[in-house]
Amino acid sequence: MGTLYKRLVQARLRALTLAVAALAALTVLVYPFTVARYPAITDLPFHAAQASIFRHYADPGFHFAEQFELHPFDVPYLTMYALGALAALAVPIHVAAKVMAVGMLALLPLGLGLLFHGMKKSPLWGVLGLAFAYTDLTHWGFLSFVGALGLYAASIGLTLRLLDAPSPRKQLALGAVLLLLFFTHVYRFPYAVLAIALTALVMYPATRRVKPLLAPLGAALGLFAVWFSLRPPTLSGGVPLAFDASRAARMGDFVFGSYVGASGAEEKKLAWAMLGGVAAALVLAVVYRDRERAAGARERAFGVGVTLLPLLLAGGHLLAYFTLPARVGEWWYVFPRELPAAWFILLGALPDLPKRRSVQLGIVALIGLGSGRMALFVAERWRAFDRETADFREIAANLPPAPKLAYLVIDHGLPGKAGEKRHSALVHLPAWIQAERGGWLSFHFAGWRIFPIWYRTGAADTPPQVPRDWEWNPSWFRVNEQGRFFDWFLVRLADDPAPIFAPDPGVQLVERRGSWWLFRRR
Repeated sequence: MGTLYKRLVQARLRALTLAVAALAALTVLVYPFTVARYPAITDLPFHAAQASIFRHYADPGFHFAEQFELHPFDVPYLTMYALGALAALAVPIHVAAKVMAVGMLALLPLGLGLLFHGMKKSPLWGVLGLAFAYTDLTHWGFLSFVGALGLYAASIGLTLRLLDAPSPRKQLALGAVLLLLFFTHVYRFPYAVLAIALTALVMYPATRRVKPLLAPLGAALGLFAVWFSLRPPTLSGGVPLAFDASRAARMGDFVFGSYVGASGAEEKKLAWAMLGGVAAALVLAVVYRDRERAAGARERAFGVGVTLLPLLLAGGHLLAYFTLPARVGEWWYVFPRELPAAWFILLGALPDLPKRRSVQLGIVALIGLGSGRMALFVAERWRAFDRETADFREIAANLPPAPKLAYLVIDHGLPGKAGEKRHSALVHLPAWIQAERGGWLSFHFAGWRIFPIWYRTGAADTPPQVPRDWEWNPSWFRVNEQGRFFDWFLVRLADDPAPIFAPDPGVQLVERRGSWWLFRRR
């Protein structure tokens, strides 16, 4: 009877721990996206627009087929957009964009849980991935990259499981994750391949196996080789490498450095609070560590391998942080991405969770509280952003379906705390208009050809080409040059922007709401 009671208590503690983990995930991953129609994520408006293009490509009312071509294999960043386009079949695009964003962020705890599972540690450690949901990467909108980090960790975890106990099912699972990674962020794919090769090398003393990896790796590498030989010029070219030790002083800026001013000070406190929660969880894991049973040579070698592996991988990412350039072709913010990747994979060096259910519950709760507090901080800022951009939503309501819209975000400031950021959440905000109503924009990611949607070559009904960094330099706009194509003009500026349109008397003011001014060619 006593044994049965203990089992019942343990089962209930296990269920409670899982419930706490699920509640933490919902709070961190979902709640911030419920407080604002348009989250303060720099690139999300264009991600929403591209998901809308996939969703409404055959809809003549949106006029997408007239100006865009789809290149799903040339630039295989499809996972997020496919998720958004499918969600948009059932919900409005602004909700579908949140679904695809949450889907990418959710891959962090899921992938980390698979990594720990492959290390023969508790997958409950995956809740640590929630602490990385709102790094600089997310605030910029590099959501496919964030999702790819989770898949990267998952591929290592599945490799460990496959090497430890091979089976066709595990080979299929690894191959599927690599395929998904390829179509999520193609430039994380080589990192995963190198990590798998390193895993096989480090774990060879324990597993004495390499052959089970050949089938899933061979199929994935074959696909990558075909793409690499056909890739467009915008994804070609060399990568100049140069070690820059001065970046050591900036390491605090690229993980939890999204906000500045008073918001930045608060964010840093919350980041330290999260780290404190992780440290407390680690102390609990060490103090309550189960007594190690006498292990054979293979088990000891396996334990050494899975401790060494994340250290080596994190060191590789750190080296990339110091040596990669900031820009490769059209790709920007290259080297800073490696710092969150290093910290994320380094988590794999943590010891296993104690078997005691009550301690597991305490650890999961500590991590959930730390990451949840950061999510509440983000939600507060996004709620403020929603209030402070109400004038944009009001003035956008005056636009017709599928407008030919030129937009100039000259003033990036916001009156409240939502404006205390290192990067502007306003610069692409008008892209929500295309996402929801269709039509044309004066600037678009399609012009870069580093996404799966390109402007049609030589088509008469595409906006005029603009130079690099056009969106950040609205002073380059000339109404009698780039403005001739457009019928509507949206400007964000505190002062009257009428002088911008003075050379074209046909452009007249329609309405002003706050700092937004709407003009129309009559």
